[in-house]
Amino acid sequence: MKKLTLALLMTGAATVAFGADKADAKKAAAPAPATKAVAAEKAAPAAKADAKAAQSDSKDIWGFLPQTIAEVDGKKVQKEELIKFFTSTLPGGKMPPRLTQDMLKQMAPRLVKTFIERKVLMEEAAKAGFKPSKALAEKNFRDNLSKLSKQQLEMVKSQLARSGMTIDKFIETNSAKKQVQDNAAIDAFVNDRLISKITVTDKEVTDYYNNNKAKFKVAGDPKDAMRASHILIAFKDKTPASEKAAKAKAEEVMAKLKKGESFEKLAREYSACPSGKTADGSLGAFKAGQMVKPFEDAVKKLKPGETSGLVKTKFGYHIIRRDALKKASMKTLKEEAPMIKQLLKQQKVAKQATPFIKAIEKKHNIKYFVK
Repeated sequence: MKKLTLALLMTGAATVAFGADKADAKKAAAPAPATKAVAAEKAAPAAKADAKAAQSDSKDIWGFLPQTIAEVDGKKVQKEELIKFFTSTLPGGKMPPRLTQDMLKQMAPRLVKTFIERKVLMEEAAKAGFKPSKALAEKNFRDNLSKLSKQQLEMVKSQLARSGMTIDKFIETNSAKKQVQDNAAIDAFVNDRLISKITVTDKEVTDYYNNNKAKFKVAGDPKDAMRASHILIAFKDKTPASEKAAKAKAEEVMAKLKKGESFEKLAREYSACPSGKTADGSLGAFKAGQMVKPFEDAVKKLKPGETSGLVKTKFGYHIIRRDALKKASMKTLKEEAPMIKQLLKQQKVAKQATPFIKAIEKKHNIKYFVK
């Protein structure tokens, strides 16, 4: 699975159907990664010169485009509309310094096509009663959230927390943006007219599982590995008072555990380690030398299923449970059916997106002048 980002919240029907164009454009427009500090210092004079040259040429960077980039319903679409929209999608509304005219020329046909498709989809959405609004954008976010797995949802929450934001605040902030509201209207329209009409049968799911069993094999843990879960009560700082407070809290959690409360539940509630929220405290399999020594030594003394007392490391106090190594296995059809169904639906959507868009282009008599 690809690394999860907050983009999961932004993904909707139109993104699934037409996301390839947007992803390619974003990739082409992205500036190169920063170099190391020493190299940057040596290159500073040249970089400043390049930036100055780029600034002086910025007015002409779109000069290769014809004034009229397309026609929709016999009406001309001017290049200024595309430029305004494209720059509005960039950080700070500014063109990346490393984005050259040659790069734009390569991107231009796809950028124009994506822009015009979005334009007519907005018009069709409005005609169908799907008008941009904050309420619609909020609903779109909530619908996308409901499709995430428990682990994905916790990862999103964790990402937002690092920026001091909650999911509710994220939705409130982004739902107020015009472009997000426009996207929600398009998503609602595409879902109504295309995606909701696409079905995946149980037989198709079963056939996919049976024909792709290699994809559902789960490798076992190495024989020389260990597997453990933990609840970490972290030190807030390096002071004796902080250590004392952490120990008291850890003893409180240990008491709850001894009274029969679930290890997983306590990990979710109390552990300062991200594994508490995302994996019920499980650290998975690891080999000797991968954990700090006091932690590893404690695990080695435990038998699978046994739980330690309080274990102090530089991070805080741990309550550790040694888990049994996992043997090679096969994910069941029941476990994988929801994922397979989603995958097959996405494939069908992608396949039907082209004729869906071509029909709309024909309806609006679209002509492109950038090829």
